[in-house]
Amino acid sequence: MRLCCSIELKRGVEIPPNFRQWVLSLIKGSIKIGSEDGELFYRKWYSSNRQKPFTFSIFVPLNFNKGVSLLNGDYFKLIFSTNNTEFLAKVYNGLLEINKHGFYFHGYPVKVKSCSILPERKFSGEVVDFKTISPFLLRDPKDGDFYIYPMLAEGDIDVEFQKFKYWKAVDMEEFTQRVRENLVRITGKEVKLLELRVQRIVPVLCSSKSSGFKVTYPGISAYLKIQARGDVLKHIYDLGIGARRSEGFGMLEVINE
Repeated sequence: MRLCCSIELKRGVEIPPNFRQWVLSLIKGSIKIGSEDGELFYRKWYSSNRQKPFTFSIFVPLNFNKGVSLLNGDYFKLIFSTNNTEFLAKVYNGLLEINKHGFYFHGYPVKVKSCSILPERKFSGEVVDFKTISPFLLRDPKDGDFYIYPMLAEGDIDVEFQKFKYWKAVDMEEFTQRVRENLVRITGKEVKLLELRVQRIVPVLCSSKSSGFKVTYPGISAYLKIQARGDVLKHIYDLGIGARRSEGFGMLEVINE
């Protein structure tokens, strides 16, 4: 289940590398005001380190000026995806209430221009080609503090990537196996990863001014051909793949069914 929301923001405002974290704050705020029990619902899910049943992707038109990313237009789009109807309802209703409550990005007011629940996606076949519409992260199964990425060519590790503390390079065969294991773990069902084509490895900054937390993750953009039952494919479509999905990673779109 998905919703699409167009969100108005001042044209030309600087968009920082960790913008998705601010969008997550917008989603959390929506949950709290999305119903009378919104605060209780929020505490239920965020009082412990449990995986939240959603992912999201943002589409932000940008101009680049002297190394700074600026909003090229007066709005960006948020796509929110979940298999939990209560989450969907609270985020949807909360986003519709944002304009009344007031929400700001670095002092600039944010307004929801439109918000709609998208038609439910059905899967009739058992083989689907997906592409990532937000990069995914894959934890190292031996040490969850580290994130793995595939060696780019002939076993060579990109020198640029070696500077990141929590990155671990593995060969493509191992990386593919870890992706398949992740799909099985997320769904709890049999999943065959027929093909994996990594397109890009993107350094993704996450940080917090309040805690001083700052880390860069290896975001993977890829095409995947997956074989599974229709309900399992729907589960993957709704929840995405990889780690930290509820922080805006791992969302997929269908390119061929």
